[in-house]
Amino acid sequence: MEPDALIEAILFYTAEPVPKVRLGELLDIGDSEIDDALAVLRTKLEGRGIALMDHDGEVTLATSTGASPILERLEATEERALSKSALEVLSIIAYQAPVTSADIDQIRGVNSQSALRQLLMRGLAKRERASEAASYTYTPSIDLLAHLGIGQASELPEYEPLRAFLDKQKTETL
Repeated sequence: MEPDALIEAILFYTAEPVPKVRLGELLDIGDSEIDDALAVLRTKLEGRGIALMDHDGEVTLATSTGASPILERLEATEERALSKSALEVLSIIAYQAPVTSADIDQIRGVNSQSALRQLLMRGLAKRERASEAASYTYTPSIDLLAHLGIGQASELPEYEPLRAFLDKQKTETL
């Protein structure tokens, strides 16, 4: 498989920005080859609904700006319920925050990137750069707390005993 296709697969799978350096490590190719592969991918995506975003040494896939009007119309007319997986991830974020996507995946036993993307798009979770350069942590958004009618996550039902139990489980698995 060509490097541009492999990069596309990586970006689709992770559903979040990936440093170019990390792509080079994964594909075992140099910086110039990464740039060439990204140029090929960008060209292949022209006129499509997906675009390649490149900012501060990181790349990601996003919807193209040309699709914005229809996506805005879709969002305005469609009030969708959260999926079961998104609700699970939201619960983990609410009770475990700050939590990484790797931690969420470990708790659930499956990849949670799609659910995380859904929560971020709806403004229910907040993503911040973690201390490790290629990682993010997730916390409940202020909009989620307002929607739930609480001022902070510690006001969630059974927060303290559940948080203590989860913290104990986490330390026992380390």
